[in-house]
Amino acid sequence: MRVPFGNYSGFHSLIGEKGPVHEVRVGRVRAVIWENETPNGKRHNVTISRLYKDGDQWKDSTSFGRDDLPLVAKVTDLAHSWIFGITRRQSRRIVRDRQTTVTPKNMLL
Repeated sequence: MRVPFGNYSGFHSLIGEKGPVHEVRVGRVRAVIWENETPNGKRHNVTISRLYKDGDQWKDSTSFGRDDLPLVAKVTDLAHSWIFGITRRQSRRIVRDRQTTVTPKNMLL
């Protein structure tokens, strides 16, 4: 099912899912980042699309021409950096939470 340009929240509320957590756009190419909860923690998926206008209506495509490829590489790199930064912050938060958890071993008497 194709999601209309910029209408993620309405689409996903209809099917009971959350919308994207982040979007990176360079020119007419965008990377949309989705977060999924798994038994092993949060995982991220990315969809890449090219925006174009058909008359007065904006549409998207997953087909890219030669001149789009540098933009695809750039949005992919930016999406990767964003995901890496988020997972790194989440990992630090988990470590910090574990360090501040009071247990008999680390209680001061």
